[in-house]
Amino acid sequence: MYSLSGCFLETDPESKDAVLHKSCNKQLFPLKLKVTSTDLLTIFFDTLIARNIWLKTIQAVLGCKNVQETYTFGKTIGQGQFGQVYKGIDKQSGQFVAIKKVAKKALTVMETFQQRREIEVLKMCQHPNII
Repeated sequence: MYSLSGCFLETDPESKDAVLHKSCNKQLFPLKLKVTSTDLLTIFFDTLIARNIWLKTIQAVLGCKNVQETYTFGKTIGQGQFGQVYKGIDKQSGQFVAIKKVAKKALTVMETFQQRREIEVLKMCQHPNII
């Protein structure tokens, strides 16, 4: 049994293509969920439409958003432990924000743990400038 908390979706373009599943000898559409730093769960669907419906549903549950659709990136304003910080603008409200861009693929297991801990600490902070 898996919990969706802490999962990441792998939505690379090649995962949208049908694959021939060996056990049932049928064309299926995969969706990959990164459950932990080492565990990757692949779910197979009969149709691309079914896969996309589940993808949108899981993204909604996890609160996934495309950052480029939500914010406009500006100049670099700093460097954090895990990535660069940019000045940005919320496209909906027009409010200025700071956006931290993290290269997750380059993180070690320990750095991933530290990054998640930083996120959990920031979630506990009650301040209008911290999300």
